[in-house]
Parts: sequence; C-alpha cells; structure tokens
Amino acid sequence: MGDIKRLFPEAFSEVTEQPSSDLGKLFPEAFTTERSTAGIRNLFPEAFTTKSTPGLQSLFPEAFTTERTAGLKNLFPEAFTTERTVGLKNLFPEAFTTERTAGLQGLFPEAFSTGATARTVEKIIPPHVNKVPEAGLQSLFPEAFNSSGDINTSTKRNILSYLFPEAFWPVMSNQTNSSFQQVFSPNVTDAMTDITTVFPNQTDLLAENGPLEIPHFDNGEVAWLLACTAITWLMIPGVGFFYNGMAPRKSSLVLIVTCLWSVALVSIQWYIIGYTLCLSNTGGPFIGNVDHLFLMNIGASPAASNPEVPALLVGIWYCLFAAITPTIIIGAVAERARFLPSVIFIFIWSTVVFDFLTYWTWNPNGWTYLLGALDFGGGTPVHISTGFAALAYALVLGKRDNPKDKPPHNMTHVILGTSFIWFGWLVANAGSGLKPNLRAVVVFITTNMAASIGGVTWAAMDYRKEKKFSAFGFCCGAVCGLVAITPASGYVSPSSSLVFGFLGAVCCNICLSLKRFLPIDDAFDVFCVHGIGGIVGNVLTGIFAQKSVPAVDGTHIEGGWVDGNWKQVGIQLLDTLVGGAWSFIWTLVILFVINKIPGLNLRVPVEVERQGIDRTELGESMYQHLDDIVSTENEIPKKNGVHNPVFVESTERNNVQEVIKNGEEVSQM
Repeated sequence: MGDIKRLFPEAFSEVTEQPSSDLGKLFPEAFTTERSTAGIRNLFPEAFTTKSTPGLQSLFPEAFTTERTAGLKNLFPEAFTTERTVGLKNLFPEAFTTERTAGLQGLFPEAFSTGATARTVEKIIPPHVNKVPEAGLQSLFPEAFNSSGDINTSTKRNILSYLFPEAFWPVMSNQTNSSFQQVFSPNVTDAMTDITTVFPNQTDLLAENGPLEIPHFDNGEVAWLLACTAITWLMIPGVGFFYNGMAPRKSSLVLIVTCLWSVALVSIQWYIIGYTLCLSNTGGPFIGNVDHLFLMNIGASPAASNPEVPALLVGIWYCLFAAITPTIIIGAVAERARFLPSVIFIFIWSTVVFDFLTYWTWNPNGWTYLLGALDFGGGTPVHISTGFAALAYALVLGKRDNPKDKPPHNMTHVILGTSFIWFGWLVANAGSGLKPNLRAVVVFITTNMAASIGGVTWAAMDYRKEKKFSAFGFCCGAVCGLVAITPASGYVSPSSSLVFGFLGAVCCNICLSLKRFLPIDDAFDVFCVHGIGGIVGNVLTGIFAQKSVPAVDGTHIEGGWVDGNWKQVGIQLLDTLVGGAWSFIWTLVILFVINKIPGLNLRVPVEVERQGIDRTELGESMYQHLDDIVSTENEIPKKNGVHNPVFVESTERNNVQEVIKNGEEVSQM
C-alpha cells in the first residue's frame, strides 16, 4: 500500500530549505485564503457528512457511536486503561480536549508551532530519538521511515507500532491487510496491519454492539462504598434480632423472617421502579421519571452525586436504605399482624412513601432539597416516616389481646441486634456522603458519640426509677441516640453530637412514660423511638448545623442557628411535618385497601394470637426442640418429685418464658 509520503508529498518534498511550521504550508489545498480553518476537511472532503461536521468520525466510523461523541479513545480502548498510563492520550493530550479539535494540528500542535524545539516535541517523539525533528510526519516519526523516505518494512512490526510505540504492546502481530486502506485512499495496495490483529476482541465488539466507552472510576472510592453497602446490610438482621428478643417466644421468629423478606421484596421493587423514582437526574420537584425502569439506560455512567463511582453502586447503596426502613415499622404490630399482608404492605409502602420522601430529601431536584432542608443520613425518609407509619399501622390493627409490656424473652438477641445496628449505623452514616474523606471521619465520630451518650442517659434514667442498670434500657437509649444524630451527622461537630444523644434518649424515654394515655398499642414503641427521635434530630439539626463541617469536602450550606441562620429551624420543621403527614396518611390508605382484599385480612384471629403466630403463619417456631419437650412434659416421669429442666411458657406471667430448674434434691444425687 502507498505510504504516508504518497498521501502527503508536500510534507516530504526534497526542496525544504526552511521546513514549514504549520499545516497551511504543508497542505495548502486544505486551507481557505484566510488560512484559518485548520483541519483535514478539504484534504478528505468525502470523509465528512453533509453538515460538514469536522472530525475523524467518517475516517474511523467504527470508532464512533450514533451520538458521534467518541473518538480515538474508542478505537484504541486499551491505550486508555488505568493500567496503561502511556497511550494516545498522553502522547497527544491536545487532541482529546472537550473541544475535540479536528485535524492534524489538533493532534500534533507542538509540531507545527513556529518555535518547535526538541523540548516541545519530546512529548510526541519516543525518548530514544535524539535529533531535533523537522516539520512533517517523517520528522515527527523518523523511526517509521527508512533513508529513502519510504515506510520502513524491514521488520515484521506494523506501522501503528512505529507511529504510536508507547500505546501498544511490545510484541506486535504480522502485517496484514489494513483498515487504513479505506481511510486514506482506495488506491492503496501495500499491506499494513489491520486493527483486528491488534485488538481482535475489541473489534468484534465494535462490529456487533458499537463502541463502548468505559468511564474511569476511582478504585478507592468504589471499594469504600462497596464496603459501606455490605456492612449496612447487617443492620437488617440486626433489627430482626432486636425485635425477636423483645417479642414473646411464640411470636418471635416471624419478625426475623419479615426482615429478610423486606430485603428481597424491596430489592425487586428497587430494580423495577425504585431506582428510577429516587435517583432520576431529570425528574421534577415531586418525583423522578421512569427513564431507568428495570435499571435501563444506566450502564457504566457515573453517579451524579459523585462521578468517581458508578451510578449503579450508588443505586444499590440506597436500595439497602430502602430495604431496612420498612422493617422498623413491623415492630409496632408484633404478635398480631399476618405475614402475607405485611410483606405486601412493605412493597407498596416502599414505592408510595419511601421513594417519594427519598427523592424530596436527597435528589438535587427534590423540593425539600431545593428548599434547603438538611438531612444527611435519613431523619425524614427513614425515621420520621417509619415512626408515623408504625403509629398508623398500630391504629388500624387495634390493641393486642394482652397489651401489657412484657420483658424480652431473649436479652442475648436484643444485645446482638443492638450490636449489629450500632455497627452498621456507624458505616451507614459515614458512607452517606459517598466519599471516604475527612467529613466521613467526622460523621463516624458524631454517630458513635450520640449512641454512647444515649445509652448511658437511658440507663441512668432507668436506674433512677428501678435502682438497676438495665441492659435493655441501655440498648434502647443507644438506638435513640443513633436515630437523633442521623439527620445531623454530616453537619454538626462531635461536641454538638452529645446534645443529640442526650436529648434524643430523654425525649424518647418520656414518650414511653406517656404512651399509656394513647389509645394505640405500639408493641415495641416504634413511634417513641423513631418518630420522636427523628423529630428531635431534625429540629436540633436546624439549631446546631455548622458551615465548617461540610466545608471540609467542598459542600456549602448556610448553617443552622449557631451560625446565625435561624430560618433553618423553620425549614427543618416544615420538612418534618410534611414527611410525617405524608407517611401517616398514605400508610392508612395502603392498609385500608389491602384489608379490603379477600384473603388479606391484616390481623390474625385472637385465638391464633394467643397460641403464637410463628406456628400459624410460618409452620415453624423459634425453639422447635423446646416446644417438643414442653408438649410431652406431662409424660416425663418425675425423679425425686422434681421436674427435669425444660423451657415452658407461663400463662400466669403474661406468656413470658420461665426456666424450671432442678431442685436441690437432684443436685445432691
């Protein structure tokens, strides 16, 4: 095939006493009389569209998408991976600017400047070239040509390896028919390497699906958010164990199972419609659009909130927030809610309530976000929404057959659940900024401090009344501190977080003392802990938010009352009231509709409630082997007048588990 000398004879003429320094002298036919339109349009007019769009699109059609946005990066994707730091982009940085300058001048600007020197050209020329090149491609790439000016074919290496040595592997394929034959001239007959021999897999992919442009993501930030997402998942079984330990033994297993079902159902809901409703970039102020149904049109696009991580990763991050939120509600209707209607409620509630509140709060197009409401970790979408939803759910189902407070049937599970919740909450709040930076460190500290102060405060209040340091009280207080600090964790200092933990525990504890005046049976006090705790946290955020805390990662806010912005308190109150009302009203509507569907009655019969819903709803129980022992207790002969040790359910003590121990007579045998 003809070489570059044949294509550009003006660039290699023997009469070049003073080498040309610009394209106008090298290729005069390519320029207007004003010599201002730099490019190859006039050299290759057949290569351009009817709109005369300058560029390499028509020269390398396989390298461009239908949107005509891709370039050499798609043609040589291997040259731009993070593992290959030296490639075309580093050789010709000016050629890949946002303006995408068309023409050789954009590719080789240093070669055509009037003051071309060895220093300016060494960016283009491989380091082993020692002489100062003259203008023209032969001077730019002398190693590609022999002494007569012809393409150097003395070796089996292809022309691309000569022109762009840094961009290719050391071992090149043999020369074969070249795709450049169609690029430069239909009359070219000499053989050059086809790009398919260099990038066979990529070429096949281009031919089948068009070019792929994979954005560069920061591996460290991706790893950080992946780890945060995985650890946050632990909060879901944490809630299950926490509720399981608090419930009577006969109705405890269903609570853990419901939490796991929530993960499954909400993940499906998020895939179908949740992602697009919450994270659409072009939605209105009220809700997102449906551009990303079934996760369509996302691909490898970066997240709008952090371009260093994929949008899909941010999606699964918020998916876990969506999965854990409805599990909180179920604690309010423990012992009496049917399983099937509960999980149907979770699916619908996540769409109608959580997705809307999440969009308002965290999407840059949401109306409360635009209003200036501050909510770092989910005060309104997670806690206020679940607190008021729990109140509505308990109101619809009515009181339990025996609504008196019962001690936890398994404190080990309560403590285990608290541990998972505390651990996961630290990471959930710290990861809410989506970046591993100093602000995440501050969030981690404020979250831990609030939980610590909350646990100690609640335990102290219980000691004042009972003269005992209640383990259960400490766990409740820690959760209250976590709830209160959540909306403020990314906006307040560690010192301010002490106030959140203290007031969160105090206000929630007082609410528990007053709940007997309410005609609603909230089994596990979800409204007092999450509803009241969320309100306290939202209001205190308006007071204690500081500009300096989010400023460490470049985020600007007006601050709260401590920074002189007293209006922030009003904005926080509005966000709280609207979020609570939206959740309460829609929860009532959803439950009303479900309850009217045949076979989906929300509540179990009283007889089933007394027997325990684990057996009737799941066909299993928490302590199957112990139930078998209890069922045959009357058949076990007494030894020395004392029962063997078994677990039994005591109806005389409100169905709380008791342990029958061997008497002294047995121990003396």
